[in-house]
Amino acid sequence: MIRQDNFKIQQGPAGPYPRILAKRVGYGREEPGFGNVHELHLAYLKILERQASRLRQRLVDIDDLWVEPAPDENLLTGEDIIGPEPEDCRAKSDAWKELQKMAGLDDVKQAISKNFDRAKLSYRREVAGKELLNISLNRVFLGPPGTGKTTVAKLYGQIITEVGLVPNQEVVFKVPSDFIGQHVGQSEVKTNSIIDATKGKVLIIDDAHMFFNGSLDGVDGTDKFRLACIDVIVSKIHNRTGEGRCIILIGYPDRMEQMFQKCNPGLRRRFPLEEAFRFQDYDDDRLTEILGMKMEESEIKASTAAMQVASEVLRRARDRPNFGNGGDVVNLLNQAKLDYLEMVNITLEPEDFDPNYNRGSTAAERCRALFDGLIGFEETIQRFQGYQRTAENLRRRNKNPRDTIPFTFVFKGPPGTGKTHTARIVGQIFYDMGILSTNEVVECSASQLIGKHVGHTGPKVIDLFEKSLGKILFIDEAYRLGLGGRNSFGDEAVAEIVDCMTKPRYQRKLVIVLAGYTREMDLLMKVNAGLRGRFTTEINFSPMKPRAALQYLQNLLSKQDIELLEDNNVNTNEYETVMRLFKKLSMTNGWSNGRDINTLAGAITDDVYNYSEVEESGKSLFIRREDLIKFLKDMLRQRIKGGVA
Repeated sequence: MIRQDNFKIQQGPAGPYPRILAKRVGYGREEPGFGNVHELHLAYLKILERQASRLRQRLVDIDDLWVEPAPDENLLTGEDIIGPEPEDCRAKSDAWKELQKMAGLDDVKQAISKNFDRAKLSYRREVAGKELLNISLNRVFLGPPGTGKTTVAKLYGQIITEVGLVPNQEVVFKVPSDFIGQHVGQSEVKTNSIIDATKGKVLIIDDAHMFFNGSLDGVDGTDKFRLACIDVIVSKIHNRTGEGRCIILIGYPDRMEQMFQKCNPGLRRRFPLEEAFRFQDYDDDRLTEILGMKMEESEIKASTAAMQVASEVLRRARDRPNFGNGGDVVNLLNQAKLDYLEMVNITLEPEDFDPNYNRGSTAAERCRALFDGLIGFEETIQRFQGYQRTAENLRRRNKNPRDTIPFTFVFKGPPGTGKTHTARIVGQIFYDMGILSTNEVVECSASQLIGKHVGHTGPKVIDLFEKSLGKILFIDEAYRLGLGGRNSFGDEAVAEIVDCMTKPRYQRKLVIVLAGYTREMDLLMKVNAGLRGRFTTEINFSPMKPRAALQYLQNLLSKQDIELLEDNNVNTNEYETVMRLFKKLSMTNGWSNGRDINTLAGAITDDVYNYSEVEESGKSLFIRREDLIKFLKDMLRQRIKGGVA
């Protein structure tokens, strides 16, 4: 081809440049559809383009054609044939400058710097006739949402093209839905098309974990289409010398690692996880820094107190699953400025970031109101009021209360003594203290943690912990985890709970309450040596005494506008009879204290509203003490008749 066009070659036809070009073209022989002479012809056209560009630039640089000789139009230089030596373009690269502005990312910056050096070394080895360095450009970017993975990947890809590590200076951005088909064979066709079209380019695949939804059984009918994409990618990518392409996979760490472990084993060889760029959740200082940057961009100001509140809101939000990092910062700022959209000069105040920002200072006073209607909880109330005061005083000295306040509790006591209700109250208490991001309580029983086969229990426990991040996890009847003895699935669940509590992912990021009967809970603590050490705070719930039971019943009836008529003298025979009946009921097997009293209150309410003349709202109805005695005797008779006495 060169002879036909009457060109001369720098260092002659036997020099290094034709040999290098032929070798580069030959790297594609193992690719399906390799075009032989056609591929060589395409390479020759690029040579002519480079020569034409060089000649034009040379003519522009010549000041006087009469003095300086014109360039030789029949000469093909080494740079025309194989391209120029890669240059260190960091000084003039906008992508590199943008990357330098981003805090951290030392491993990414270091990898790019090495690529500059490797590109130069590889070019010089090639000219010297030595083997090329086998440089894999494929990379994996792992991290939680909102940590800048996609932004950095795009900058990384752009720099790769500027260095000249791929032939075409183009970055292509795709997501799994661009690859996945809807019927058999379509995924393969779409994936092949994309891979072929991006040869010699940088291909970025965001949310790559969506290629695998966690099942190899095709439960949802889509796995086979997703896995087909992975199989095609593995078959088309080889990490061979001269492949001239860069593919970047972006995704969440746990799901990507699961995909690499369970899918095509060739995926790990093409994209080594050991060399992955890992992005971490932003710490409090970084989140506050990002908030300040976003405010500066929007020309928004905030008071010092407002910034402290915003930092606290973001700190609590970090405990939630799928925390969005930078995305959550943007959402918080957008919500805070809603009331100022029509204003030019905006200065945000604490209530703009959190309408109840000062709830911690009044939490101890409001704690008692949360237990309103519960009888015999004075000791528990004082305990949690103490936690709230401790948290507030620690914050006044800029100390973190999370390091002091307990996050694990054991609720022990007979049924119906308020364990579940108290757990729901604890959710509000910890939310008021500013320790949890929500007052939500995730309730489950021990049976929901125990798997049906080996290896099933661990994932169930982890899923529950994930669901409970930033919340209260209440495990009722927790003693059942220890009933199976050692090497049982229950014992496996206990071991997994202990293990999760030591992981930074969950440690002091959710409040865990184990609840159950006193004796059985004591036995559970002996199942695993680590369990007792992690659940050191116990709260005992005592069975209701007759007087407390009567008071609780009166409270329930009062809410239904029903009044218990009684003599001023509490020593009457009727009062003693009521006390005696409550005591007998409490001695029956299966007596559920508050739950059974709720049942009793329901029966009385039904009777009163059924047989009384109900007048205007606000006027109380009543039940006589002698009628209450009849209800108590009926309940006792039923329990004895049912064989529960």
